Amino acid sequence: MQKIWLALILLLVACKPEPARVTSQAGTTAAVAFYPSQSGAIWQYLKDGETTDTAPYYLRIEGPQSYNNQVYTGMRFIGRGQDIYYFRQFNERGVYLIAQGANNFYELIYEQPILEYPPQKELVVGKTWSGTTLGTLTPSKQAPQKIKYTYQFRVVSKEKFRIGTTDYDAYLILRDNRIEDLTGKADPVIEAQRIRFVPYIGEVQTREGLVLYNYNFKK
Repeated sequence: MQKIWLALILLLVACKPEPARVTSQAGTTAAVAFYPSQSGAIWQYLKDGETTDTAPYYLRIEGPQSYNNQVYTGMRFIGRGQDIYYFRQFNERGVYLIAQGANNFYELIYEQPILEYPPQKELVVGKTWSGTTLGTLTPSKQAPQKIKYTYQFRVVSKEKFRIGTTDYDAYLILRDNRIEDLTGKADPVIEAQRIRFVPYIGEVQTREGLVLYNYNFKK
């Protein structure tokens, strides 16, 4: 049972929904930073073929929050039974993922933060970065488990990406991950992901394959 549980948690972390191609709509709140981090920013995403009257997934910045005696930017991904929280750090060195989890399901804390995006001036075609960190994975009501997380990012191009009738100049970023259970009770999870990022908007195509439908701020 424990082996099945660990595999389920690792697969949740590595979840890959199908890609979407839907319509983007302009928002009305204040403009955001190159890497959006302002409290209250909301993105809506859909899957492939879904119409705009389909209930979307939401990614929301909840603002500065205390976590493990530090203050980070809290974010929350919700919709269709999913409710996942993230703690990130935004600074001049880039965007770092500190921890993530789902209440009453799991928590995953990284010993060394994962660099998800480099400094703003370094996000250019040809840029690569990588790292390895250990993490503590705690399934609900079970003992913590150690994992090893290895990642590599490559900015392979900057190209037009159409959402509805709008073309965006998006960076295409390839992300390769390997998640290993150090207890040997679950097989490694290997991921090959594709991200499209637009400065001052965010991810128009997420690593899970979701595509932006709407957002509530001005570019």
